[in-house]
Amino acid sequence: AGAGRISEYHYAVVGAQSSGKSCFLFATVWKFLDFAAANGWTVSFPDSSQKVEFDNYVQAFQAGRAIPKTISRERPLAFTLDVTSISGACSRLYLYDAAGEDFEAGDVSSTAHGMGSFDFFSYVDGIFFVIDPMSEELAGAKRLDAKLKPLARGRLAALPQRGR
Repeated sequence: AGAGRISEYHYAVVGAQSSGKSCFLFATVWKFLDFAAANGWTVSFPDSSQKVEFDNYVQAFQAGRAIPKTISRERPLAFTLDVTSISGACSRLYLYDAAGEDFEAGDVSSTAHGMGSFDFFSYVDGIFFVIDPMSEELAGAKRLDAKLKPLARGRLAALPQRGR
């Protein structure tokens, strides 16, 4: 980026409903703010409504309340941060939090649910995929795995053994 230009980076947090995406995003931003302050960087929210929302999350967390669930919307929740390093290099971070319902709906272009209508995926620099190992779907997969392992063992036992 040349003089007066700012580098932009876009990251999305995706996963199933109730997998902890919003908590992950909140904790990431909170710790990043701590890291930046400790290293002489400045960080600001160019959108004051996002700063208010983030501060509300901090207050809720400190009071022992859960971070609110992200609702499905045409445009996912995003935190935008302007970061200036101690050397003066500037970057803008866009951190998107798509609702789990939209992720689970797949690549459909519905404005009600679905990731297909989100244009930021065409230029995203990275994706954080959040998985909750205690989710019902994964618990179901473990039950299926428990059913399949004996079948696999039976097939393995039927294979010729080496050294005989």
